[in-house]
Amino acid sequence: MRAAAVVLAAGQGKRMRSRLPKVLHPLCGRPMLLYVLEALRPVVQGPLVVVVGGDAEPVRAALPEGVSVAVQARPLGTGHAVACGLPQLEGFEPTGTPPWSGRRPSSVCWCTTGKGATRPLW
Repeated sequence: MRAAAVVLAAGQGKRMRSRLPKVLHPLCGRPMLLYVLEALRPVVQGPLVVVVGGDAEPVRAALPEGVSVAVQARPLGTGHAVACGLPQLEGFEPTGTPPWSGRRPSSVCWCTTGKGATRPLW
């Protein structure tokens, strides 16, 4: 099975009251986004895309090699963020909507197999 993933990392983190992008807040000394990406590595052999917000440079700088970046220039919602990442999933035909939304402290993840079946990754 060949899978791809889109990680939504464009959140501003206003409730965190910090200038640091939400996904870069440290957990045990490392940005929380890195934990999500490491969890995806064993199951994602296709494209791994991180959707970042308009102020993308700090998040880009924290990404490991081999991760693609899509920019959501304006915060128009979760569905729009997913749409910003989809063009980078060459060879995949994702269906459905992201399985998680709302006020969760971690990034939103989902993956699609090459056959179009969607399943969440946590």
